[in-house]
Amino acid sequence: MDVNLNELLLASGSERKMPLGHSIDKDARFLVTGGAGSIGRELTLQLLDNGASNVAIFDNSDERLRKAKKAVPPKFSKRIHVLLGDVCSSSDLKKAISVSAPDCVFHLAALKHVDLAELDPYGTYEVNVEGTFKLLKASAGVRRFMLMSTDKSVFPAGLMGATKRMAELAVMSFARHYPKCDYSIVRFMSIESAALASRNSWSRLPTR
Repeated sequence: MDVNLNELLLASGSERKMPLGHSIDKDARFLVTGGAGSIGRELTLQLLDNGASNVAIFDNSDERLRKAKKAVPPKFSKRIHVLLGDVCSSSDLKKAISVSAPDCVFHLAALKHVDLAELDPYGTYEVNVEGTFKLLKASAGVRRFMLMSTDKSVFPAGLMGATKRMAELAVMSFARHYPKCDYSIVRFMSIESAALASRNSWSRLPTR
């Protein structure tokens, strides 16, 4: 998938800005859950391209992690770290936070397929809602936290959209309780048309 990150990393002069609305702090430590997926890999490369010196990607697939690390240019090899674990496991998340010691967390791990979500309602709830909540608890105290959501969370008509909306509400709740952390939500929108095969865009949602 050709992911357009123009709205994810907004150019401002010679700096790139993250969806949290801040320039990249090159000394900051980043954790990307679901980082071995297509959007996660692209985000990781963008972080590295923009000077991030320490990026950890967390994923539940050892094979995807190997492929993601292999896709990273050799010049960035010492800046990237891979962590195998399940977003539904509190112990895996606590270990990932302990090992990566992130300043900024990008939460991309989710079950995003609409039809498959309907076939596995509990699994979808467990990953999209409970996984988000467990990560929020494990990462309480970080400087920045961004949830990657979907436009299907707006007036959700299905389980995937409904669970992502619940994840958004969890982030908003933590934003009220942890005012020192900069929480944000970015909604991903894929627009299909007869003229264009696909176009991807992003919108940011206020959390406070």
